[in-house]
Amino acid sequence: MPVVDVHTHCAPRPRDHLFGVAEALRGVPVGKNAVTNYRGLPAVAYHDMTDFELQQDVCAKAGITGRVISNPFAAEVITAISRKPAIDVVKFINDNTAAVVARANSNWGLGTLNPLDASHIAEGERCLGSLGFKGLLITSTARPPSRSGSGRNRAMCRSSSILRAYPSDTSSRWINTSSMSW
Repeated sequence: MPVVDVHTHCAPRPRDHLFGVAEALRGVPVGKNAVTNYRGLPAVAYHDMTDFELQQDVCAKAGITGRVISNPFAAEVITAISRKPAIDVVKFINDNTAAVVARANSNWGLGTLNPLDASHIAEGERCLGSLGFKGLLITSTARPPSRSGSGRNRAMCRSSSILRAYPSDTSSRWINTSSMSW
């Protein structure tokens, strides 16, 4: 029976910092990990979150046969602090997620976008079309959408999963490993 991790934290660091946010998101090194304090919310950025090969190996040893990979938080945070349009950030994040998903046939991807911005509809179609994602994972802030002169929309939609239904003749067990420590 397949065992699928439905909440994978896998976000290899991008080589380029196209959005000018590296300084705002830089953490304080603590061993192999880093502690961040974005908007006063302390968090640990575990080193294994960026190590795809390590994650695949640990998952295989644990009997996990597939992973659902997404990165909506990065889109929300980078959009909030970058001067670039939100659609540019979202496309970059979705392209990076697709690259991670493509590294193993057992992985599925979820795209992200801002459902409150009509200009993101085409990105949703691209996610479900050419990028091959199985659905969308969308996060939000509680504030209403606002436009700045740069054309970015700062609101997204918190914790909504929009998945396409795919018929399967096999039963699956779905698990969430987001709170697991490798």
